[in-house]
Order: sequence, then C-alpha cells, then structure tokens
Amino acid sequence: MLNIEKCPLPKDSFLNKYEIIEGCFTDCYTTSINKPVNFASYVNAFYTTPLFKLERVLLKLSISKPSTDNEAGKLANAKIDTFSAWNVEERSTTQLLMCDISKRTRSWLMIEAISADTTRLYLVRL
Repeated sequence: MLNIEKCPLPKDSFLNKYEIIEGCFTDCYTTSINKPVNFASYVNAFYTTPLFKLERVLLKLSISKPSTDNEAGKLANAKIDTFSAWNVEERSTTQLLMCDISKRTRSWLMIEAISADTTRLYLVRL
C-alpha cells in the first residue's frame, strides 16, 4: 500500500508563484514508489483513474467539455495542450501545471527520481 503524505511544495515547483499570493490555497501530497516512473506514464495514469474519469463525465455533462483516455495519453506525451476543461499552463519533463477554463483552479503533477530504484510522485490541486 502506498503511503501518501502532505508535504510542502518543492523549491522548483511551478506552483511556487501561486503559494505566495494572499488567499491562494495550495496543498501538496507525495508518495514514493520503489521503481523508476516515466513522467508521461504518471500523467496518463492520473487522468485515467476511475475518480478522474468521473470528473471528466461531470465536465462533459455540465459544461460540454468531453475528453477521452486517448486524449489523456496525448496530453501526457505533450501532443495536446487542452484536455477537457483544462489547459496546460506550464510543462517540463518532470512537471505539468494545468489551469481550468475559469482560471480559478490548477492541477499540478511532478516526479522526482530519488534513486535509480525510487521515484517520488507529487500532486496538488490549487
């Protein structure tokens, strides 16, 4: 079982610029996995989880912003910059910062290689 912990944002996080804004709330969670993790695989896995699929259905029904697992794969592999109600705000080989269409919520994913056999995964909603 994964041990998920709340943690401060890493110093090189794309979200650091938002953490210092008055009234802006960030929460960051992390877990470590005892294997190397490809960033695109992490992004794809996150956006195709059952919970996020439910959110995607709700976004399709409520604001006509459908999305597919195929599009999640394209987002993960930097082939598209829009996914359902989300737009890429910033991207690197280890981080993805998404902003919703209202520009009020952000989703951020990051990986960090701890060793050849261990990867730290980060997640936050802002």
